[in-house]
Amino acid sequence: MDTFLPVALHRVHILTDFDGTITDHDTLETLLGRFGTPEWITIEKRLEQGLLTVDDAFQQQMTLLDVSLDKALETLDKTIRIDDTIGECARGVIEAGGKFTIISAGFREIIAHMLDGKIPEEVNIYANRIQINDNHWTVIPSPSPKLKGLCTHCKRYWVERAKQQGDYVVYVGDGFTDRCPAEAADRVYACRSLWDYRTKQGLPTFPFRDFKSIWQDLIKAVKD
Repeated sequence: MDTFLPVALHRVHILTDFDGTITDHDTLETLLGRFGTPEWITIEKRLEQGLLTVDDAFQQQMTLLDVSLDKALETLDKTIRIDDTIGECARGVIEAGGKFTIISAGFREIIAHMLDGKIPEEVNIYANRIQINDNHWTVIPSPSPKLKGLCTHCKRYWVERAKQQGDYVVYVGDGFTDRCPAEAADRVYACRSLWDYRTKQGLPTFPFRDFKSIWQDLIKAVKD
């Protein structure tokens, strides 16, 4: 696999997933395990079997939650670890003239809370929103275009949009909903199931420990 980066750093646009990539565990799975019902696991299996779309599975799972937003955020603060090198990586690419964007199949309210004070203001966050009434959660889908109509929030749209603008897209992800956007990226860093999937498919993919290691690898790739 060619490790050379064919563009200068000011052309680089890092687009990254949130759950399981910036965090050590998926925030919504954590909440479902604590405040949902076991049915969420059945729904997840049906998704993996191709019996449900990502959108259908997500919408169904979120109706199983019974918790206030304050209690949910308090729980996540106590149980989820954020990669504390995310800010260093984001600042590095932005100061070099590039861009850094978070694109998630989860909720903006959770992401903004958990990353408050940890990332530069220039970082954009694109995700779904939530409406909570009497502790019951309803998904407000992202208004961005859905290229294949399968996901509540189409992460691939942002990858394609960045490429159309002339950016060199570096995608970072870990899971099922990262497969599609990663396909369209110029360079992919992966862990967990995304790494397993892409390496089994023989797709060029770089492993990563944390975001600091990604930034260091990009710098080295330009210098090589």
